[in-house]
Amino acid sequence: MNPDIERLVSRAIEIYPKGLRGALNADEVAAYRGLVDHMIDVSQEWAPDTNWCPLAKFLEPDRPKLADDMLSRFVPTRAFAFLRETLGDRIVILLQHTIVRRRDASRTGDRSPWHLDVDFMGYDGEMLNMWIPLVDVGAGHPGLTFIIGEEATRRAWAHWSAWAESNWSPASRVAAKDLFGDDTRLAEILGTDLTDVARTPILKAGDAILFNQAVLHRTQDPTAAIGPRYSVELRLATLSDLPQTYRAAALPSALVSVEGGRVAMKYMPSDRLPAG
Repeated sequence: MNPDIERLVSRAIEIYPKGLRGALNADEVAAYRGLVDHMIDVSQEWAPDTNWCPLAKFLEPDRPKLADDMLSRFVPTRAFAFLRETLGDRIVILLQHTIVRRRDASRTGDRSPWHLDVDFMGYDGEMLNMWIPLVDVGAGHPGLTFIIGEEATRRAWAHWSAWAESNWSPASRVAAKDLFGDDTRLAEILGTDLTDVARTPILKAGDAILFNQAVLHRTQDPTAAIGPRYSVELRLATLSDLPQTYRAAALPSALVSVEGGRVAMKYMPSDRLPAG
C-alpha cells in the first residue's frame, strides 16, 4: 500500500471517528442555526433548490460576509479549543469544503451514499472533518453512519484503490459515485454483515464528530424526524500536513494562528499558504 494511504488508514483505524460532547453550548447552537438559515436563504437566490453551501461562497465581493461571522463565532467555542489540542496552533480551514446544511427531512433522496472524503482531498496529507449537528441526531434526525474496524477499513480502501488506479488522480479529484453501492453491496465488499462494523453515534445538538478522509461513512437511513436537520462540517488540516492536492488547487482557505494567546485569521488561496 502507498505509504501516504497506509498512514491515513492506520490513523482511521486507531483514532477515528473521535467524539466531543458539548462542542457548542446551547446559545452557540441557536446562533449557528440562525446563521445557517441566513446562509441557505441567501444561497437560494443563486441556487433556488439548494440545501447546502460552502463557506467559500461568502468570500465573494458582492455577498454578505457570513464566512467571517461563522468563523469568528467559532473561535471562542469548546470545539475550537479541542481542535487546538488536536492540531496545534496553526490550523487551515478549507473553506471550499467547509459546508453548512439545512437538510429537509422529507427529501430522503438527498442522503449522501457510502463514500470516502479522499475523493476530493487526496491522500498526501491528512484532512479532518469536524461534523457538528445543530439538532439531535442518531435517534432523532439522521446522523452519520461510519464503518469501523481494521479489516473493514482496509477492505474499503482496497476497493477504492483498485478503482482509483485507472479513474482517479490528484488533478482530477473525480468522485467515486456509487462505488460502494447500497448496504447489501457494501457488505459483499467488506466481507461481513454491516451490523458488525457500521455505527451511528447518537449526538445531541452541539456535539461533534472528528474523522479523516480514510473513514468510510454515509448519511444515516431516514428517520421519522420532522423539520430540517441543521449541521456544520468544518474541514481542516494542520499547516504542516495540508494535502498537496488542496494546496496546489489554489482554493479559498483561512489560516488560523494562535500566538501569545491571541487568535489571528487570514484568508488566502491555498497555494499562498506559508510552508508548514
